[in-house]
Amino acid sequence: MAQWKSAVTPALRRHVELQVVVGVRDVQAEVVDTAITALVALARMRPDAAEYFAGRITEKSSRFLPQQPAFDDAVSAELP
Repeated sequence: MAQWKSAVTPALRRHVELQVVVGVRDVQAEVVDTAITALVALARMRPDAAEYFAGRITEKSSRFLPQQPAFDDAVSAELP
């Protein structure tokens, strides 16, 4: 686990440092690169990486993102 942490942590630190030095678009590109690095690390750690990631996204989003109605519910509510 420590080897994965040491591989991902510098990428995260780099994106924070870039905010001070470069423009927003460059920082956005670096954030994407950081996300890709993290996903590659996860895929190498877990054979079930996609399922694990989906579960974590579901868990985190339910705590931090506003709940929105399902698409079908939203469309049905707008129809006469």
